[in-house]
Amino acid sequence: MIIKHLTFLSLFILIASCSKDDFSSDRNIVAWAENSNPNFKDLTQIRLAFGKSVARALGEQEFRAYIKEKSTIPGEQIYHELLFALIKDDILPSGRTVAQLIQAHEDDEVKEIFGETLMDRVANDDPMVAIKLPDLFHSMIWDTKNIIPFVGVQTPDLLPGFTYPFYYHNGYSELIKDVNAAFYEQVKYFYIMVKYSSDYLLLNTDNLTNEKNISLYEFLPQIEYCTKNILPQILTSGVRSAASPNKILLDKQKCYAIWQEHCSYTGELAYTSQNCGNDCPRNCDPDNPLNKNLILGDFEVKEDLFLFVVGILFRESANVSFDFISFKQKDLIKRFVVPNVRYQSLDKFVTTVTLTEGITMHDNSQFSVPLVSLAYKSSQTNGKRFLINALMFDDVNLENDFIYTICTNFLYYEDSVNPINFRTDLFHCFQPFFNGQKIVYPSYSTSIGSEFYSWCTGTQDLIYNVPFSIKY
Repeated sequence: MIIKHLTFLSLFILIASCSKDDFSSDRNIVAWAENSNPNFKDLTQIRLAFGKSVARALGEQEFRAYIKEKSTIPGEQIYHELLFALIKDDILPSGRTVAQLIQAHEDDEVKEIFGETLMDRVANDDPMVAIKLPDLFHSMIWDTKNIIPFVGVQTPDLLPGFTYPFYYHNGYSELIKDVNAAFYEQVKYFYIMVKYSSDYLLLNTDNLTNEKNISLYEFLPQIEYCTKNILPQILTSGVRSAASPNKILLDKQKCYAIWQEHCSYTGELAYTSQNCGNDCPRNCDPDNPLNKNLILGDFEVKEDLFLFVVGILFRESANVSFDFISFKQKDLIKRFVVPNVRYQSLDKFVTTVTLTEGITMHDNSQFSVPLVSLAYKSSQTNGKRFLINALMFDDVNLENDFIYTICTNFLYYEDSVNPINFRTDLFHCFQPFFNGQKIVYPSYSTSIGSEFYSWCTGTQDLIYNVPFSIKY
């Protein structure tokens, strides 16, 4: 493939004189799925067929305008994630639903594989698929009348060569490599993602697990030890499935907000939005009974490097998990999770996007594509501090030097499940202290570090072995 930068006039002349309108005769869905993880072969075909159909549907301006309007959050540097299950019945200006518009753009390759069943297969076998405008493009002005993005498809597992498929509205496709810690340098086109949802949970209300049998209390463990019963409010905050009344779609951030409203610590040691530095409420007064409280106050990301160690093209957020062991009860781990922390909201880096029109040559034909170049700059100032104010323990013993071990991990939940055994897999965290059993089931994880807590350490940050800090 050859990419050239051209003026608009020469671009128009070239396209008019030598172009091909449709590359949908290119066949790759079956071949790519055959080369993927055998456990995900069927799901890979579904995701690819859906992504290709979404890309072709983006050839219609009303769909592009809908995606932009539905994604935009006024005043924010991030975009809404559009869970297909929640938007498929939205009615567009043409009178068609979103699902009908996408279905109308299923090409011969898709129909040869799925017939007329793709939308049903997506609903039943890929219920958490989402359409997402990447946060990194928030500073770019998207002219939906003239600019048609690619669609990057997050397959359940990377394709050979650590690649992901990208589709264009004319049926053209390309494999693009996903590189860890690359600071977005692999981003080539302006694109929209088709991916497993980061923002939502599909919860079975009969047993409080998602479609992978992962418990609600793994995603938000703090619900269990809230002094108020907030489970009914969390369940009613979701959208109930019309086809399966025992299943609801939960917005993880809404659930977390319910916990904050009803369960967060509001006493004398609570932190506020004003950064108090080292002059914070706890003063290490041994006669003050408040010092028996271990308050998880807030956290801040000091540097940005480790945000990108698990790929960049489709991961924009992480679930930040704080895991505690009390030396009084070494068989128990008490966890707190801040769900879906968006990297773009950390104020630790700035991306400047330049959009240009380019020419791609494929199959002896050429057509215009939306090329992007990104300038990435790390911020040297303090980032955003995320308030938590969770009362983790109220029985701190001032006579001991070290009473708790604190471990922090970034957890990512996608299509796959890769269990983590806290006793055997997290060597940097708990061994040889933890003697119980605890397993969580993310797709991937990044270990941030561990620390000891004593009753006096709350006067300053606990700094981990990578630039990350929390206050107590």
